[in-house]
Amino acid sequence: MEVDNLDQRSIGINVERQVFELYQARSATRRFSCAEVEPVPPQWEQESALSFRGTDAEVDELLRHLEERRVLLLTAERGAGKVKTALYLGWHLRQRGRCMEATLLAESLDRKVRIDVRHLATRDHGFRNRLVIFPNAFSRADPDVTRLFETTDRSGWQQLGEQLRARGAYVVFTTDPGGAGRVEELQAAQGVHRRLSPHPPDLLADELERKLDTLAGTDGVDAEQLAALREGREWLLATFRYAPQVLEFVDQYLELATPGFGLEEAWRRMQNADGRILQDLDGDFEGWSFAFTLALAQCGGEAGGVPWVDVDRLHRHVRQWLRRDLNLRYADAQGAGVDADADADTRLEFSDTRLLKRAHAEVEAGALSHTVRFRDGAPPEGMWKAMLDRHRRALLTVTPGLRTLAERGDEELQTLRVLAARVLGRIGEMDAARITLPLMDRWAHSGSQQRRAALGALMDGVLASRAERYRDACLRHLRALQRAASSDEEPDAHLPAVIAAWSWVGDHDLSLAMRELGAIARERLVPMIEDTQCIERLLGKVERATGQKPSARGAAVLRSCRAVLRGVASHIYAGQDRAFLGVQFSVASLCATRGPVPVFTELRRWIADGGWQAGVVVALMFLHERGIADQLKEPPVDTAPVEGGPGASCNPLVASLVEGEAEVRQTARFLGEMYESLRTPFAASPHLQRYCLESLQAHLVDWVRDALPVPEHADAMRGLFESLASTHDGVLRDPLLSLLAGPEFTGDDRGMRAFAASVRV
Repeated sequence: MEVDNLDQRSIGINVERQVFELYQARSATRRFSCAEVEPVPPQWEQESALSFRGTDAEVDELLRHLEERRVLLLTAERGAGKVKTALYLGWHLRQRGRCMEATLLAESLDRKVRIDVRHLATRDHGFRNRLVIFPNAFSRADPDVTRLFETTDRSGWQQLGEQLRARGAYVVFTTDPGGAGRVEELQAAQGVHRRLSPHPPDLLADELERKLDTLAGTDGVDAEQLAALREGREWLLATFRYAPQVLEFVDQYLELATPGFGLEEAWRRMQNADGRILQDLDGDFEGWSFAFTLALAQCGGEAGGVPWVDVDRLHRHVRQWLRRDLNLRYADAQGAGVDADADADTRLEFSDTRLLKRAHAEVEAGALSHTVRFRDGAPPEGMWKAMLDRHRRALLTVTPGLRTLAERGDEELQTLRVLAARVLGRIGEMDAARITLPLMDRWAHSGSQQRRAALGALMDGVLASRAERYRDACLRHLRALQRAASSDEEPDAHLPAVIAAWSWVGDHDLSLAMRELGAIARERLVPMIEDTQCIERLLGKVERATGQKPSARGAAVLRSCRAVLRGVASHIYAGQDRAFLGVQFSVASLCATRGPVPVFTELRRWIADGGWQAGVVVALMFLHERGIADQLKEPPVDTAPVEGGPGASCNPLVASLVEGEAEVRQTARFLGEMYESLRTPFAASPHLQRYCLESLQAHLVDWVRDALPVPEHADAMRGLFESLASTHDGVLRDPLLSLLAGPEFTGDDRGMRAFAASVRV
């Protein structure tokens, strides 16, 4: 075997580029930071104080709860005014001098943003001396929030309360009873949960009368509708329990602009998501098509809203598809039908405000992007149920166009391509065998890189569905595509697309995705390393081709170790480069979306199930040049400011270690188990062991340098070194001592010298 042009042939540069492109659409999960939310304007709190309609006794009780617990889960029916109540509590706290900074209202958070209250309580400098409100806490299916209310026991709430008290901070989550659901039933939530009491009947009556009297003197209010509201006074007071609900119903009833429409029928239509999409907008194609598009865009349960740019771009296409394929026409001023496209220039609306009002939607202008959502908090899942039940014709009409969008190659439309594929994954719930499964086959086997990349986004939409049988059918088909890879005319050509799809599955179920990726590694990669004599011969050839000689440590030599390992991997996995790179990129991408430490825990299971051979596979994936450890560096994580210092940009692995001792121990166990696999008799040659160890040491040096600017990060890295020295019977103790005594820690860098002196190995 010749080893010429090693850099060009190492694991196939062309294959690597193709595999990398499959993961470009993946976005990393990030932790919520107070720095990304604008403070609530003072007038909002003042308005909440003026409009609050609860009792003083209830306010005093909620304030006592906040002083004692520091965390409040406030539940009430939708439209009851939970957020205004939370703002009013913030106003009281500020008036009493309990928190001096302006309240933060964290609305419209991206679904990739995780709310980690313990991190906020201990590490986010912007959290100090303020109240932070998280509306619709459970609508985003944030696993961190769910875990907080599922697993925190009495002592855990007490500890968290003390941490918040030390920062002068308070947290309020709001949700409706349906949103809290099973969480309310858990004992863990009871210590911080409070229901908002209904407003007294006389207060409801006074508010209704005041509202109707005001409307009576307003131009444009239909007298017949106003009379219906007065006649239905008793029904209104018996139906609604909170003043904001009554006032909101009155406004929406008048917006219907349908004199003679019964109050009960109007209420049923308002509660029905289908009514907002079709019935309320019947005859208003522009409003209907926008509401329909917004519901489509919320295919993953994004109750906090979706980017306006993507919704607007998608709406332009949806409107055109519906007009053309359903042969929709407008009526001109004389009542004659005219072609919609011919009349489009004169009929298009240029006012966002009017369009949003007709579609019952609103835009949240965030610091970095504008998001749009239904303004009454309509649950996206309810909207999708309505469309799948009653708008099948419209869904099938837009399906071909969505497929074309998902397959387009325009680089600037990448987010729109991902959105189109995700929507198709939800639409396929109507008929998996005729929509989703053929698309999976088409995209997996396509020669187009854009189509292959769309497979993962399609699975993301599938798994957002609550139809269990539909999800299971698609997952079974994905496994079938995986098994059939070796029987293709071009063996394994579509395997990277299937492997990349498992990384999207990991956003929903990390254990499932890692089990499937581990099975691929055991089936295709582990058998390739069982011939250790072959490894030894290949390593010798690679060393001779690259001209590398064992020498003292230095930055260049350490980098070369990773390059040599890359060459070894290239030849060991000849013919399996797609599987090797696909699994490697999937694992790295899951480290970015789910965090490194949970993924490391799953990799330890690979080693436990596959033995030392699996350990060597993991070591090469992790340690070689542009391997998992290198991929973790990009993009870096912007960490929240800590007490006494600015924020910092650092390696996600370093940021994850700050979470606590458990994360440090899990990382040390993973690294120790990986290295112990290499030291198993006959597992790897002395040369391979040496290069793996030196590559690991190089990464440790990089992590320390990355951590030093922030004392808290440096403390976490110190803990990792000390934990590494003791894990697995001290297998890494001597290598660590050698590293700390080497030039990287004894040279001119005072920070590195101080770090080495502080480590207790």
